[in-house]
Amino acid sequence: MTRLAEIVAELLLFAQGFTGYAPAERPPEVIFVAQAELQRQACDNPCEVFGWHPRGSHIVYLDDRMDPVSNLKARGVLLHELVHYLQQENHAFEADTECLNWAYKEQEAYRVQGAWLTRNNIFTSLYSTARPPWYGVCSNENDQKPPDSASEKTG
Repeated sequence: MTRLAEIVAELLLFAQGFTGYAPAERPPEVIFVAQAELQRQACDNPCEVFGWHPRGSHIVYLDDRMDPVSNLKARGVLLHELVHYLQQENHAFEADTECLNWAYKEQEAYRVQGAWLTRNNIFTSLYSTARPPWYGVCSNENDQKPPDSASEKTG
């Protein structure tokens, strides 16, 4: 087993313990890609993205400048994407609107990432601005405000 595979297994265990999700049948493949390709795939335009898990896939893409084996902040990004993978495998947040699904998933992934970084004495802003990425994005009249706590998670 490679060191990256060991790290993926460790991070999946942390995420499962934190969220209560059942283990995935198999871990996702981790593929490193150039920043431009990551932006093209994840955002379809220039954006701030370091990792991405495409819906329905068993792949996590990471910016090829990141090294989760030796860098704990990069490992935190990998963890964030592994939470999205576990959400998919556990069919979490599927009852709400698409926008709310995204907001709930992001909130949970950032909570897990933040908890892991704190436990490893890494103190950093997880957002490029003062507002989290989901703030104010759900404007559909059927959308509801995302929950403020992990206890309000569905799925």
